[in-house]
Amino acid sequence: MRRQYKEACDRIEMQWSMFSHFPDHNELKITYEIEDPDDFLNNSEVIRFLTQRGINYKLSNDLTNEQMAAINTMINFQDRRTRASKLRDLGITPAKWQGWLKQKRFKQFLHQLSSTEFSDNLHVAHEGLLKAVDSGKPEAVKLYMELTGRYQSPESQNVRLILAHIIESIQRHVKDPEVIKAIAKDFEAIMAGQLQPDLAAPVDSAAGASRGLIQIDI
Repeated sequence: MRRQYKEACDRIEMQWSMFSHFPDHNELKITYEIEDPDDFLNNSEVIRFLTQRGINYKLSNDLTNEQMAAINTMINFQDRRTRASKLRDLGITPAKWQGWLKQKRFKQFLHQLSSTEFSDNLHVAHEGLLKAVDSGKPEAVKLYMELTGRYQSPESQNVRLILAHIIESIQRHVKDPEVIKAIAKDFEAIMAGQLQPDLAAPVDSAAGASRGLIQIDI
């Protein structure tokens, strides 16, 4: 590979690693001083360099068959091989895998499938916990009792005590009994892990004020 192309490739690799960015034709001309970007991008040694490092020089959102196979293999937790062994058996270098992780579409698809794999295997966690309980492991028994509501840890009791004081304060300052009931219900749901407060529907400020809701200025 000619020296100018090699220097450009090294700089591109650094930019890709840091910012997940590949230069367009204008950048190649101005920033990287490549007189003929098409010749640069069609150079077999340049293509080999970029491909080996997982750099998306074609700026395509489509995943290759190799990438799809790699994702499916890497997220398969039932495959007991190490990550390094999986990559080696697929003929993929760690550098190429790391380069792929900089590609937006690749990362999105990887996260999507791994999230699905996570939710699809909740039964594995349940089974593991029950096996640990059956073998008499104290921490597993404690967790099981907490999850089933038969035991409350000191930390959980303290949180509930704090919430009780908060509700008492709300009752002193909010006069609408329906609002107080709704807030208490939300707290119970949050403690049970059944409600995400940041996803709750926003309250209209004017309507809230007329009903006695607490207004907080930040």
